Amino acid sequence: MKLMTTQVAKWRKVKAPALFVDTSIKTGNAYLAPTWVLLTEYKGGLISPKEYEERFKNIIKMRWNSYSDFRQLVANMASKEETQVLGCYCAAGEFCHRHLLVEFFQRYCEARDIPFEYLGELQ
Repeated sequence: MKLMTTQVAKWRKVKAPALFVDTSIKTGNAYLAPTWVLLTEYKGGLISPKEYEERFKNIIKMRWNSYSDFRQLVANMASKEETQVLGCYCAAGEFCHRHLLVEFFQRYCEARDIPFEYLGELQ
């Protein structure tokens, strides 16, 4: 599995055969997005990046344990040969859930002996 990250606004820079994967709660796949409550609390300064990270990881764990559709989505993504570019609305270089998703996919792939490579942020 090969992953990159980017801002949704840069989706046009994703060139075939790479695939753009919108992970934002606003326009993307809800399984890969934070909840509105979590995002609002973080953007409003009510929780720290560390708390956001812990809560987002718990959300992903709950989705994994509760939704076979989410497990299937992850398996399908991990099996693709094309580079996938995870996008959301956060600016490049800022703390963001798309980087937490990279960590999640890396752990998923390592546990299943699936080659994994993070190719960085698409500029």
